[in-house]
Amino acid sequence: MYSPLLKLILFFLFFFFFLFFVVHSDEIQHIYHLIFKRTFLDSSLQSAGYCKTKFGDPADRCDSMNSLGCSDVLLFWRLQNMLESTVRMLRLESMEYKQELQEATRRVLQDIEETPERKQALISGPRVALAEEIEVLRLLQNKMDQFMKQLKREGKYR
Repeated sequence: MYSPLLKLILFFLFFFFFLFFVVHSDEIQHIYHLIFKRTFLDSSLQSAGYCKTKFGDPADRCDSMNSLGCSDVLLFWRLQNMLESTVRMLRLESMEYKQELQEATRRVLQDIEETPERKQALISGPRVALAEEIEVLRLLQNKMDQFMKQLKREGKYR
């Protein structure tokens, strides 16, 4: 899993931190992997810059710094461009779908607004009647609660 040099570096890190600090080996490995990723990304960016300057040269003369060949860098660059264009297309499609949805909603609302029968059906129906009855019951319940509180304050109700 680890190369011999990496094992040696990790051993010295463990030894140093165990002498001076109380640190678990998992934490050291986690920090080392973060630093290793950062170093790999930095060297990859440098090799990409190198490959950019060597564009058009024969492949045998284009060896980059971190064992990534310029053809690998070119492949990742093409993949990144494909992903970016896919994201743009998906964003455009979602915006078009949103506009279509807004237009459909606007048409339905205009249709409801133009026909008085549909307005009347929405305004007076069994659900509307039930909602109005529930609202009246809530108001009555609130009035009853206020009345009971007032009676308790005056001492006429226990």
